[in-house]
Amino acid sequence: MSSSNIDILIIPTEDPHLSEYPAQHWKLRQLISGFTGSNGLLILSKFGNGLWTDSRYFLQAEEELKGTNIIMYKDTESDWLSWLEKVPQGSRIAINGLCFSQVTVEKLETLCQSNHCSLETHFVLPEENELPPLPCSDLFIHDSSYEGRSFQEKKAVVFQHCSADYLLLAALDEIAWAFNLRASDIEFNPMPIAYALLGKQESHLFLCNLQLNKSVAQYFADNNINVHSYDETFDFVSSVSLKNTISVDAEKSNHTLYNSVQKEHLVREKSPIEQLKSIKSASEIRCIENAELKDGIALTHAFVEISERIEKQQTTTEREISTILLKHRSAQDGFFCESFSTIAGYGSNGAIVHYNAEHGSNALIGKESLLLVDSGANYLDGTTDITRVFCFGEPTEQQKKDYTAVLKGHIAIATCRFPYGTEGAHIDALARQFLWQEGLDYGHGTGHGIGFFLCVHEGPQRINRRFSGVKLEEGMILSDEPGIYRTNQYGIRIENMVAVEKYKESEFGKFLQFKTLTLFPYERKLILKDLLTQKEIDWINQYHQRVYNAIVTHLSDEKEIMWLKNVTKEL
Repeated sequence: MSSSNIDILIIPTEDPHLSEYPAQHWKLRQLISGFTGSNGLLILSKFGNGLWTDSRYFLQAEEELKGTNIIMYKDTESDWLSWLEKVPQGSRIAINGLCFSQVTVEKLETLCQSNHCSLETHFVLPEENELPPLPCSDLFIHDSSYEGRSFQEKKAVVFQHCSADYLLLAALDEIAWAFNLRASDIEFNPMPIAYALLGKQESHLFLCNLQLNKSVAQYFADNNINVHSYDETFDFVSSVSLKNTISVDAEKSNHTLYNSVQKEHLVREKSPIEQLKSIKSASEIRCIENAELKDGIALTHAFVEISERIEKQQTTTEREISTILLKHRSAQDGFFCESFSTIAGYGSNGAIVHYNAEHGSNALIGKESLLLVDSGANYLDGTTDITRVFCFGEPTEQQKKDYTAVLKGHIAIATCRFPYGTEGAHIDALARQFLWQEGLDYGHGTGHGIGFFLCVHEGPQRINRRFSGVKLEEGMILSDEPGIYRTNQYGIRIENMVAVEKYKESEFGKFLQFKTLTLFPYERKLILKDLLTQKEIDWINQYHQRVYNAIVTHLSDEKEIMWLKNVTKEL
């Protein structure tokens, strides 16, 4: 920085595609800071170093940043842009414009103008050469029998909402969805690293791996999709004929890519794909339900094995929980990969919302505390995400009270009905109300959108306190996951996947409800029946009966059948 005459360097988590989970090739923030969480922004400067992250990572960041001169800032209390407003006038700020959205850079430019600072948008650290090369896995077509819609059908719908001749795409999940393409370039996300120009007539893909198998090459030819090298993206985009217009989403396009489009034919508008892919087709929902059944079967196999190990006092660590889950999930038909790194936190580790045993203490599992397990899978027919808490010994009264309060909030979301036009923020308090009555709360959102054999976190749908302007629509898939985290004691989170579906129409309009998709029992030991209403008890019993009926016919081991029968019996 000194040799480049830079005072402040900003390093985000995001890659040039603004991904949640970047490939190792772009994990510069992690390399520099040592912080391994999936969300964080690092500032290195002459005036102090800081890392901003959200509530999921407060405890983890404090631990991983020990021994550095980097201060952890809570994004609920401090904003990194506000921090920059206080730096001395005339400061020289640098970023790599490939890893910041155009919208963010425009905010930075405004800040710099008001504070008389300069902004360098093409700064690259030599440390980037220490990172692994770009991954280039084999592409494959996700059959339309799963998707329910072909590439041409999706393209036709996209251009009903796009006013230009081309739509420039950088978001990997949008490219994968639009072209029905999948790959293994990104850990946990079955997507290729690519840019795309989706056109009304011909389309263009910019790929790392140009070694296409015959079926993929034929698919591209049949659909008038031209393939180029990934490195050719910016030159090609800047050379597109001026008689054509290009639609660009400034929130989803990195600054460098956005500015490669000639201004004369740039149409700045929101990409319609995020909204379109958030609403799952009937075919996709049927597939996801099948994926959830397979996941429930795999989890039953896994937790019977884990319970036996604990009962026999066999050494079992948090990492081994992850290994056992992966073993049983990967035995299921159509398994592709995990949908994120399993969170298996025992005791105090469970209070770290996005705890990772690979970077943590890898605690031994015992009977003295609670085990929180948040895990998921990508099957060819759907993405899953589930959190359960297990108690292998005798729980305390406080643990039971906390669990039951979280479960009540979880059920309140699962059973709520709401008028069309409702946002997730309108119903978020339903999940928190029972915790609030005890002066308790949790820092994360209550629910996030989930993709279809894509990203486990998907927008624009969500359930949290912040209003987004996005109403819940039929076909959207979300998580339902309230929790409570007692630092240095334990964590509790209960998560199912739910689908928005029609409830009824009346003289007051159209009403929607949620359908629970996940199939796995709750921890009966932790439920205080006296704190539940009769409706809540009936709902749990009916859910457990549904879980039992769905899974038992796929079990042949008597021990597993008896385990499932015991954990799903009526309260």
